[in-house]
Amino acid sequence: MNKAELRKRYRAMRMALIPQERQQLSERMLRQFEMIKLPVPAIVMSYRPIAHPAEFDPAAVEQSLLRQFPQTRFCYPKVHNTDMDTFIFVEGKSRWDSSGWGIPEISEGAIVAPEHIDLIIVPLLIFDRKGFRVGYGKGYYDRFLQHCRSDILTLGFSYFDPAGEINDLHTSDMRLRYGITPERVYEF
Repeated sequence: MNKAELRKRYRAMRMALIPQERQQLSERMLRQFEMIKLPVPAIVMSYRPIAHPAEFDPAAVEQSLLRQFPQTRFCYPKVHNTDMDTFIFVEGKSRWDSSGWGIPEISEGAIVAPEHIDLIIVPLLIFDRKGFRVGYGKGYYDRFLQHCRSDILTLGFSYFDPAGEINDLHTSDMRLRYGITPERVYEF
């Protein structure tokens, strides 16, 4: 299938899940995630979910990482025009605002250079059997990941098993390192 078809199909499937189902699936994904043996990440980039498309909320994953690695610091992206080019550390008094796209973003704080980020929790609708993801179609994460270290760990969480192969990949599409579903962890 192509990305547009997958995007339409999995957005509808995700929206059809009632909140209790999403919560149960999220808890199962957290248990799957906690079985991965990760190197100690100094800096993790995460995101705040968009409520309307029922996006996976990585807050429990972040808390799990902090329990395992208490010194880990978190940063979050900020989008300018058509690029995700600023990454801001969350600090105790960080203020969150909604971007023009309805995405929660930190308004200000210390900026992180992409080469210092060790692990990224990447939002997605679905990933395929080769580890390529389908997001919302703007390409922010794929463009950003090209500027990261080659050893960066990327994690994507999906309520659903991987889709078949995406047949319209672009040269800028980046593969996940781990795809996590309620049933298992896929390593790519």
